[in-house]
Amino acid sequence: MEKMDISPLSSSSSSKSMSSSKKTNKRKSKTQKKILWKKRATHLPISNIISQFEISDDNIKRFSRNVNSPYDCVINALQIMGFIDKVTSNILRISDIGDKFGFNKIQIEKIFILLKGTNFDFIAINNFNDFSQTVEQNLLPGHVIFAGYMEIINKGELNEKGESDEKIFQHVFLIGRYLNGKIVLMDPQLQALCDINKCQDLIRNKDEYYILYNSKESLTKSQLTKLGFIK
Repeated sequence: MEKMDISPLSSSSSSKSMSSSKKTNKRKSKTQKKILWKKRATHLPISNIISQFEISDDNIKRFSRNVNSPYDCVINALQIMGFIDKVTSNILRISDIGDKFGFNKIQIEKIFILLKGTNFDFIAINNFNDFSQTVEQNLLPGHVIFAGYMEIINKGELNEKGESDEKIFQHVFLIGRYLNGKIVLMDPQLQALCDINKCQDLIRNKDEYYILYNSKESLTKSQLTKLGFIK
């Protein structure tokens, strides 16, 4: 918790009485309590539970995309999970979100906060082995995990001006587990719905991996307001 620096009130005269000083200290104490309470109220609960979303075969069978957008991986995932419908998904694909920018990490976390009301963090995992073990050990049958990776393109290379030519590429996808225990990669951008053991090369050898985690506690109204949500 960050400490709050509250300066004492200055006295206008050395002849002030002791009773006046006590009143000042009392006011200062009340002020300090209010400020510290506000600081605690906006502190978000820890996201330490792997987020898992129940899914059925119907979710997968109903999925279709009528707009070929280069940055619609988040849109695809939300559509497969049933959070947005086909029309809404295609409108987002037509927009700059789907066509030019995509959603960033903070926006992804806010989307799930809006949907579920708990805190969410897209937490980084350094290597594929730790990532795959986390999925294997925790993913429940009939559920999917929202995951992603970050890749540095042109690592260590320079352009004609002698400046770094590195580019950051980020991508999200779903990993699901059938009721029979088989784990599959779900990624419409890569046209992939496949046994993870057969197509893991599609997501291997990236610089960083991510898995979505959530808190057990729901966010309070004041915390949601601090994040920009309307009560």
